[in-house]
Amino acid sequence: VAEDSTSSAAGLSDALNSLNTASDFLTKAEKNDTAEIDYSNADEGYISALYSGGSANAKVRIKSEKLQYDHDLSPGKRMFFPLMEKGSYSVKIYEQVSGKSYSEVVSAEFSADISDSRSMYLYPNKYIDFDESSDCVRKAAEICVEADTPVEKIAAVFLYITDNVVYDKELAKTVQSGYTPYPDRTLASGKGICFDYASLFAAMCRSQGIPTRLVIGYAEPDIYHAWNEVYTEETGWITPELFLKVKGYNITDATFYSGTKDKEKISAYISDEGNYSAVYRY
Repeated sequence: VAEDSTSSAAGLSDALNSLNTASDFLTKAEKNDTAEIDYSNADEGYISALYSGGSANAKVRIKSEKLQYDHDLSPGKRMFFPLMEKGSYSVKIYEQVSGKSYSEVVSAEFSADISDSRSMYLYPNKYIDFDESSDCVRKAAEICVEADTPVEKIAAVFLYITDNVVYDKELAKTVQSGYTPYPDRTLASGKGICFDYASLFAAMCRSQGIPTRLVIGYAEPDIYHAWNEVYTEETGWITPELFLKVKGYNITDATFYSGTKDKEKISAYISDEGNYSAVYRY
């Protein structure tokens, strides 16, 4: 690994260690023998949840004053989740009793005074699962080794994914509710649905220190879809057609770009925020 990519990997390792260590001390948490909600890092824009009970299915509900997100939990695994905004939160963990019946096992109420709304979009979570040893992190370091700016890194990641991942039409026909993407799986197979494209793009960009959102919602005319929003302090070209127009978050859509021969036309579509309606951001 080249020297510059080693530096990026070290920075990622420090960030992930900080995240994990913070949760080890549980300075602000609600817990019992079955489950645990750690909100020690709410002011940083994320929490963690752990279910260790006997049910095969458990969920966490994160509710702010305006929004509510429900997530599946993997029993025995601590999972991290971004908060949506500054304000008051109610978080509850439920375990399956039978069928669609769930019972609450632990809850927490707290306020999040989030000073930097970008930091939460640098860490892994359920849908963007990576760490310093992930193949996608190594690949991002490899392809970004000569990139000097965030825009150049975004371009390198975007072009790598759109050149090397194809849309999985068979999976799209059979995918079930609850499907979870895994960046390294998409990287290895070279195929996926929009959720997979967006997860891989987010993991690779986050590992390079670029705040990146995975967004789920609707693309015009009425397509349930997943895409990304990347944050940059500068503007610049991602491809000869696709331009980051503003300082802040810009839409990128590797799925649509990869699957369309008319790159200029699809770039014009992607660049128009009116074509996208976000429902969830992770």
